[in-house]
Amino acid sequence: MKKRSFFFACFSVWGSLVFLSGCLSLGTSPGNSWSSEDRTKIAGTLRLETVTVDKPVDKASVEKEIRGRVPLVFLKRGYLLVSEEETAQYRADIRAIEREYIAGWKTRRSLSMEVFIWKDEEGGWDPVPLASGRAAGTGQASLSSSPVTDRLLTTAVKRALGALKK
Repeated sequence: MKKRSFFFACFSVWGSLVFLSGCLSLGTSPGNSWSSEDRTKIAGTLRLETVTVDKPVDKASVEKEIRGRVPLVFLKRGYLLVSEEETAQYRADIRAIEREYIAGWKTRRSLSMEVFIWKDEEGGWDPVPLASGRAAGTGQASLSSSPVTDRLLTTAVKRALGALKK
């Protein structure tokens, strides 16, 4: 009986160490950087009105991450986000959606990020968006993953601004 307990204790400690070392290993991921020189190539100004996240959990953290990344993503494309007090040529709304569904024995996710851009008209904002961009994907990834959210946001902004320039 003692041999079995000793073996179980050793196996438990070894398994815990393997598990913790796997959890603690940090991978590196590619990042982006911007400089203040990007401000010299401003094509227009935008005001971010709303960021809506429709997701089962972690809505607030995903929304906060999108709000933090959006000024840099637009700046990279030549558009400066301004505060509510400043006048802007355009207004942007962003909507992120995550849906879960069952495919066979696995839970899969459908992700989408949509960016809508309105033009400021004399009587107020035009009720129909001037341009929009959408990025979508399916798989096991989640909006809670920063690289996934960043990739969807960058693609949706790129498509919306591409449609705006047409």
